[in-house]
Amino acid sequence: MVFRSTLFSSGILGIVLLFCSQSASALRLYSQEQYQLARDRAVAEAKAGNHQSALVTLQRLLRLEPDNIGALNDYITILIWDKQYQQALDYFPKLKLNETPEYVLRSLIIAADKLKQQATIQQLLAVYFTKYPIVPQDTPAAIRGKTKSELVFLTRQAGMNQTALVILQQLLKEQPENQAYLADYINTLYLEQHYQQALDAGKAIDFNHAPEFVFDALIASAKKLNDHTLEQSLLTKYQQRFNHSFISNISKVKQREAKKIAPQQKNIPQKKSVQQQTHLSQQLKKASTFLKQKNYQQAKKILMPLYLSGQFLSEKHSSAINNEQIQLLIRYFDSQKDYQKTAYLYQVQLNKIPHSDSKDYAELNKQLVLNLFYAGAPFLALDKLAATPSVLTAKEMNKITTDTYALQLRWSVYQPAAEESSDEAKEKVTQLLASAIANSTESNDHYNQLRLQYDYIIALKQTEQMQAIIDQYQALQANSQALPDYVLNAVADAYLALQQPLIAEQMYVDLLSRQKDNLALMRSLAYAYLDQGKTTEAIHLIQTRNENTPIWRKDHSGDITKNNDEKLQVEILQANIFAYADDLDGSQTRFENMRNNAPNNLELIDNLAQVYRWRGWPETSARALQLAHTIEPDYLYAQINHTYNLIETQQFAKAEQNLAQLSNKGDHQYALQKLQKDWDLINKRQFLSWVDVGDSDSKNQASQSNYGNSDMSIESYLYDALYDNKYRPYIHQFFSQSDFTEGKDQYERLGIGVEYRQQRNTTQIELSDSYTSRSDPGISINSEQWFNDYLQLAIGYNSFSNNVPVRAYFHDIDGLDYRLSGQWRFNELSSINSGFEILDYSDGNQRDSWSLSFSHRLINQPNYKMQITPNYFQSKNSQPGGPYFAPKSDKSYGINIRNEWLSYKMSDKQFKQILELDLGKYEQETFNTETTTSFLYQHEWILNKTLSFSYGLKVSRNYYDGDKEKRKSAFASLNWLF
Repeated sequence: MVFRSTLFSSGILGIVLLFCSQSASALRLYSQEQYQLARDRAVAEAKAGNHQSALVTLQRLLRLEPDNIGALNDYITILIWDKQYQQALDYFPKLKLNETPEYVLRSLIIAADKLKQQATIQQLLAVYFTKYPIVPQDTPAAIRGKTKSELVFLTRQAGMNQTALVILQQLLKEQPENQAYLADYINTLYLEQHYQQALDAGKAIDFNHAPEFVFDALIASAKKLNDHTLEQSLLTKYQQRFNHSFISNISKVKQREAKKIAPQQKNIPQKKSVQQQTHLSQQLKKASTFLKQKNYQQAKKILMPLYLSGQFLSEKHSSAINNEQIQLLIRYFDSQKDYQKTAYLYQVQLNKIPHSDSKDYAELNKQLVLNLFYAGAPFLALDKLAATPSVLTAKEMNKITTDTYALQLRWSVYQPAAEESSDEAKEKVTQLLASAIANSTESNDHYNQLRLQYDYIIALKQTEQMQAIIDQYQALQANSQALPDYVLNAVADAYLALQQPLIAEQMYVDLLSRQKDNLALMRSLAYAYLDQGKTTEAIHLIQTRNENTPIWRKDHSGDITKNNDEKLQVEILQANIFAYADDLDGSQTRFENMRNNAPNNLELIDNLAQVYRWRGWPETSARALQLAHTIEPDYLYAQINHTYNLIETQQFAKAEQNLAQLSNKGDHQYALQKLQKDWDLINKRQFLSWVDVGDSDSKNQASQSNYGNSDMSIESYLYDALYDNKYRPYIHQFFSQSDFTEGKDQYERLGIGVEYRQQRNTTQIELSDSYTSRSDPGISINSEQWFNDYLQLAIGYNSFSNNVPVRAYFHDIDGLDYRLSGQWRFNELSSINSGFEILDYSDGNQRDSWSLSFSHRLINQPNYKMQITPNYFQSKNSQPGGPYFAPKSDKSYGINIRNEWLSYKMSDKQFKQILELDLGKYEQETFNTETTTSFLYQHEWILNKTLSFSYGLKVSRNYYDGDKEKRKSAFASLNWLF
């Protein structure tokens, strides 16, 4: 039977529960901090066969915390081990089956089978097969898991016929024509003495191909029900099929019915006799000899039964014999470094001393204190020390105090005191450690000084003081002090968090050379690679680990093959690496496949929802998270993901409320701090600016080029912070200047407006005017609305349009415009865009234009991307000609090819090079069709999440009234959050 692993071996959770048998008064400690370890020790005792002692302990733990599901799972399982099946099933209604561990489900199935509760079996199996699906048939035979039909064989072999019946019913429902399943079903019904049901099921059997055991079952069932007619009919069919006497068959059936396991005689303990006392003394002498010879195996055979029986507490033995037993047990457990049991035995001795001021009491208490300390219970050691405070040396005292700080630090992560938060507890321990280091002197024990410094680094890690970690590390390095791996791991994490991934990478590689199978280190190294743009190395690292991690493993029984838990973690990590490498489609596919195999796995649901959001589908992400909220409403990562979705859908008030609630949670501070930082970005002021300077060779005045000989434009937005989670006031500046054959002019606007953002709608209302002597007041209204994850529509109106060319403005012509656009965004790789604009000039001309484009990322590598965009444009003017370029009708079509290289990456800092090529055809009414081209080269810098800028050059060739114009331009942009 699989059971959860013990946490004691990790050495993280402190104070120990000391056990012996139920006949011995064990030292039991049930403080909140000891709760987890108490569970572990109870399980260990149960595994050793001492079920009753374990059950008593777990009952007490459940009285302390009635809602502790983990302790309840242990209690139920051990009840079933102890064959208290009905008592275990009485707790069945308290369980959330979708969250119940596999070992508990299997234990409950066994109990329900023993009590023949088929309805309960059906309910349990339905959950079991959903959470732990059957392994594919093509798995190698050596490691293959069990199909349902194989499980039928196993459960029947184990005598679990009720469970076999339920599985067979499911199989027959899935494949009603399968005669093999039907045959097994009939035979199992017969074995469970459901004779009539067996005969009813037998009506569908094909007797021409039925195996012999089916005839056995049906004939015997008919005989049991005294249906001699049916018995004779079946006998005839049997003889026709197998053509030999029925005698041997009946004989086999009778033999099978007669097979029963004779009950074993229980050994009834006899009263102790003088001879037994003598025998005990002889055994103790043998044990003493074995201990002197360091033959611990032989000593264990004698002493361990004595310890478990608690004979050393018995009043039937003389005090001398009991003391001899205790001394020998102490010697044995001390040799095995079993400090818990040793401490318990010293406590037994102390209980026998009436006066605590005696010399013997002080020495025994000292040994008790030291063994409690070695067992990882310095708090209890300090409590016991209060009785005899002078028995320890200063060095021994210092060591216990140091370890007390260490355990306080570790416990603060798991179970802070009720009156303080986890953050407060960790901060308090950090301050205690800093004070202890400051007060340490050269005369103090060097070991304890180092322990304090090591634990201080861990405390700084837990309180997210990354720069302080680096300072401590460099100070220790200056003293040529070699640090243990767990401290170096914290230092590497600090370098990674402080965006120094190269140093972190070197440290992780060194740590992995000593801890080759450490998945957590591999995960950290992979993210260090990603932070440097070494995507290939990150993918290769995790892919290699995935290939070397088996999908299945045998459980402790050796019979049933289970999913390897680490395999799932590696698969999740690999899928996330693909996501961070911009292969969101591949990541989504991987997560969906895993989710389909384990639909209730919260981690998979949460990761998949995150990928949906990264692909631009926050509503799809929210729907995926609904299941996670249903399974476990308090699952932190799902709540964080939900808050991000609220931000994406511009539900800022709800997001702020969620963030306030999450900030009270002490765990997973890094994820919460990242969320807080991203939320702070939403509330920052923002400055956006674009500059374009160009020059063209258009000399033909008749062509009326839009640009002229030279031109320049500057546009900027300055947004204020977000108010009431909806509104952003802003200032908008626009300037455009052109130099053309008939003169030079400029067009400028200064506007003030407010932006409204709520429920995926962004609306801007702006009042503007010229900021020179010419007064041209205007109003503009623009609104964008996402209707779902794919469809966006935008409308706009500007009473003084910025799209009017400067050349028209030079001739005292302005205009207003109306805009309508739409986008269908499949994902981050593909989208369709369309637009329609009416530009109504003040000279009576109306220009109508339409556009349509389809963008698709053809190549999507981490460091190189290629996007192609076929496009189409068409326009017409109601009054062609005039002082600005206004053809009666024209159209263009072509393709844009955008190439993007990620040339440098170091954490948030990125440098990209962009090369765009445009190739198209331009048709103007009454003129020839011409080929247009453009070439753009751009640098884009992202310094961090608050500052980015770009600059570049563009060369293009266009046609105006048949006149070719070559234009060269330089451009730049800035995006600054502050």
